[in-house]
This record gives sequence, C-alpha cells and structure tokens, in this order.
Amino acid sequence: MPPAVKVIFYAPLKSPHHPHPSGDRQIARLFFEALRACDFEVELADELRAWEGRGDVARQTEIKMQGQRIAARLIDAYQNAPADQRPRAWLTYHLYHKAPDWLGPAVSDALGIPYLLAEASVADKQANGAWCEGYAQGLAAVRQAAVIFNLNSNDLAGLRPHLRTSQRLIELKPFVNHLTAPPTQKSQAALRTDLAARFRLDTNCHWLLCVAMMRDDVKLDSYRILADAAARLQRRDWQLLVVGDGAARQQVVDCFTAAAPTRVKFLGRLDGDVIYQLMRTADVFVWPAKNEAFGMAVLEAMSCGLPVVAGRWHGKGNDDGGGGGGIADIVRDGITGKLVESSNDELAENLAKKLAQEMANAVETLLESPATLAQMSSASIAAFNQSHRLDSAAKIIGAEINHVITQTMPQTIT
Repeated sequence: MPPAVKVIFYAPLKSPHHPHPSGDRQIARLFFEALRACDFEVELADELRAWEGRGDVARQTEIKMQGQRIAARLIDAYQNAPADQRPRAWLTYHLYHKAPDWLGPAVSDALGIPYLLAEASVADKQANGAWCEGYAQGLAAVRQAAVIFNLNSNDLAGLRPHLRTSQRLIELKPFVNHLTAPPTQKSQAALRTDLAARFRLDTNCHWLLCVAMMRDDVKLDSYRILADAAARLQRRDWQLLVVGDGAARQQVVDCFTAAAPTRVKFLGRLDGDVIYQLMRTADVFVWPAKNEAFGMAVLEAMSCGLPVVAGRWHGKGNDDGGGGGGIADIVRDGITGKLVESSNDELAENLAKKLAQEMANAVETLLESPATLAQMSSASIAAFNQSHRLDSAAKIIGAEINHVITQTMPQTIT
C-alpha cells in the first residue's frame, strides 16, 4: 500500500492549537480535520502567529524574520527527508495583510510543490499603510497559489483583479462537523424541560439564543446592538439566553442590564453538546454579526434547524481585508432566517439604532408565525446537509489538492 500523501497545513492568523478559543481557531481545526478525512497525512507547519493588529512595524519585522528562520528550517528538513516522507502540497488558511504567510510560499517554492490558500483576502488600500509589507507578502502569496478556496463572497472583489488566468478560484461553503436530524416533538420537549430546570428558564416563553465571545471589539459592538434590540421588543413572552464569556463580560452585562434587565439569562461558557441542545430547543438565534466573516455559531444554529435573525453588513468598513460580512453566504433571507440590512457607510450611532429596531421587528414577525418558524427550521437543516457538512467540504478540498499534485508532479502519483 503506498504511503499517504503528506500535506502541510498552516494558519498564520491563529493556530489550531492556540490556547484561546475563537471562530478562527475552530475553522483551522476543521480544515485540519477535513484534510485527514481526505486520507492525507497532515502535518502542522508551525504555530507561529503572524498576526499584528496595531500597525506596529517593528513587531511586524520581528514576525517576518522569525517566519523566514522557520521557513529555512522547514526547507532544510524536508529537502533532507526521504522522498516518500516529503510533503506534496501546502495549504494555508486565512491570510491577509495583518496575518501574512511568511512560511508557505518560500517552502512550497523551494520544494517545487503546489501552494494552496483558503479564505485569502486582499485590501488594496493597505498597499501604503502601516501593514504595507504584510499586504505585499499576502498579495505575493495570493499570486503564487495554484488554488484559492473562497469561503466568503465579500472577498472576491479584492481577489479577482490580482489572479492569474491559470489559478483556480473554488467556492467552498463554510462547514462544520456536526450532523443533526430534526428532533421529534417529544424529544425536543423533554430536552427543553431539562434545560429549563438546569438554567432556571421559563418554558412558557419563547427562547431567543445568542452564542458569542465577549471581546472588546466588534463583538461588543454587536452585543450593544442586540441589547438595544431586546429593549425595543414590544411583546413580553421571551427570554434571551446569552452563551459566552470573555474579557468584556462586565461590559456586556452592563449594556443588557440597562436595556432589558429582567429577560436576559447569562449562561456563561458552555460545552458544545449543551450549546447544541440549546440550539435544538430555542426558537430564534439572534446576532447582529458586525463585520463577521460568517459566524460559526450561526452555521451551528443552522445545522440544528434554528432560524437566524442576523445583520447583513456591507460598505467601506469591510474593506479591511479580514473577511467581514459573509453571513449572507450562510443565511438565506426569508428561507432559513431573516437578514437585516446594514451599512458601514452610515454614522455609527444612527446605524446601531436602525439595526436594533429592524432586528426587533424581524424577531417579532417570526414569533408571530409558528408555521414560518417551522418551515425555516426544516429549510435550515436541508440547506446545511446540502452545502455545509465537513464531508462535503472534504471532497472538494481533496479533489483540488490531488488535481494540482497530479499536474505538478505526475510522475509520483500512482
């Protein structure tokens, strides 16, 4: 039996082994898992975090030099390894000017193996800014890549002007490794009773669910919008269940205390199984999703048949190149949930108030129609099974990697 094809994986924004949980870490782990599902031998290149978020040029130079040293070490190790133990392809996940790849392009070029990217973005306005060197390195990586897997359609406008005709740009829907079936009324009711007893919830109320980290950035902005939306709800037969924790927890609690103090339950950080149970028994998932690439919690809610009310962000604020505003790639407005239009071009205060009111309106419209909620639940599960399962993503990833390996090194394929 021939040895498994070795593929090197790297995530410059956040390693799959990073100690702090986040959507980026989760997606990096999912890519690692998808590569293994393709029967590749997957090796993590390094845990170097290339991200620098303050525009500190000196720190960026340190990261670059460290990356170049690591790349040199990897090249030496692979070139001196037996032929059947050398990598045949390299895949980098999530590259942009604040998190360029200082490893993959150099190693791939030295070894003569194909270089592939997933979720890459280019913001040309950064060409002469504080991250100009990261921009240049990221752009060079994009141009070198034989294949780019695009997970967020908002990245396409920045990518396309820089692609060569020979490059393959492949749509890859965001995915999770969670298979679920619609719960029966009995199992759902029993689960709801258990959760109500555990967290002291009111079973006579509609449950609105939010799952998100509590960070002092766009996450906190979204929490503030959500708190305002909760305060604007006219009906009173609901509870908002907030799952998450983080450094901005007190700020999050404060904004809900001021807006809707009696109807919000803070459940803290929970295990995945418990979160899925809440998603199976809640009525609506709510999250403004300011400038989020797509939101893994939104995708997980969809896999559980939970209709989503979220913001659809677009405008100048998404030109950062970090991949924002891709919720519409997951949620189908009017079919699996409701998307509330928003724009970064508006004044922040006016936008927040407008979005909060429209989210409140959307939630109330859905709660008034149990039939619509049931239809959206079924549609969400069907859409997830069709487009967002890990095994489906693995087939696309594996086929592209094998294709470029065959084209690059046909003599080594058996």
